[in-house]
Amino acid sequence: MQSYEYEYNGFTINFIDSRDGSSSSTAACSSPRRKATIAVQRASGFTAPEIRHSQSIIAGNHGTVDHLSYVGGRIITLEGVIHGQNDVETLELMEDLNRYWNLPSVPTPDNRGYSQLGFAKDGQVAKYVNAKIHSLPSIDRDLHTRNTYRFQVQFRCEDPRIYSKIEKTQSLVKAVPKSGFPTYFPKLFGVTGYNNENTIENIGNWAAPLNYTITNNGILDVIVPRLTNVTSGTYQEFNMTIAPSDSITIDSVAGTAVDQDGNNILKYETNDSNWLYVNPRSIDTFRLTCDYGNPTVVLTFNDTWISAPR
Repeated sequence: MQSYEYEYNGFTINFIDSRDGSSSSTAACSSPRRKATIAVQRASGFTAPEIRHSQSIIAGNHGTVDHLSYVGGRIITLEGVIHGQNDVETLELMEDLNRYWNLPSVPTPDNRGYSQLGFAKDGQVAKYVNAKIHSLPSIDRDLHTRNTYRFQVQFRCEDPRIYSKIEKTQSLVKAVPKSGFPTYFPKLFGVTGYNNENTIENIGNWAAPLNYTITNNGILDVIVPRLTNVTSGTYQEFNMTIAPSDSITIDSVAGTAVDQDGNNILKYETNDSNWLYVNPRSIDTFRLTCDYGNPTVVLTFNDTWISAPR
């Protein structure tokens, strides 16, 4: 079996094949240790996030009204072994695991304990989830093997999505209609569609949240900027003006939209706007437009999975 690597808070441990007990590498600790290892034998939670259902109870009728169902939380459990060549080495390995795979000793609003839990396998896309420790490492001695302990640790995911570690980026300029006639005609004639549309691909099996920054690099104001996913027919539009050299940044995961000074601009979002995503296993077309001006936009996203069989 090809090896998996798990990394959290800068500390990496490697997969061990539980069928034959072999391991090809050691934990990434501060000092090299020959034949010493922290290795995962079993991992669960990557394939089945929690499904949550919204429903209303009908009082007196012994029934319910079923509303939306959606993907909720995700708990990931890693189980494995710690083995050293002697008592001192084994103790050092246990201390390493407890030191790196832990919650912040002094949590702050800017540090709630979430970090990337990365996992990778040869020949596959390296992936990660945003997670924090759900239960501290539980370490118990293996009574059958000297200097060997078994551990279990659980991670609570900030959101159920699994992301590729490679961030994709795409740039767009303002799209213009394909037509040889002036745009002030009541109706465009000839060729239909737009120039300057671009496509982006999500190879994952779940919709990928899109982050983007619209910038006014021109000398004229940009009025009512609008980014459209032509493939899905959804768009996000802001009834506002972006002055020259200013910008707005939208984060679909965090649900925030701010200007260059950090001011909230969601109050300018139009009623029919939606958060934008790249459809799963799809090549989507995006278009940037506005009522006036010449903006540019930079799109960023990660291929996204909801289930990652391993």
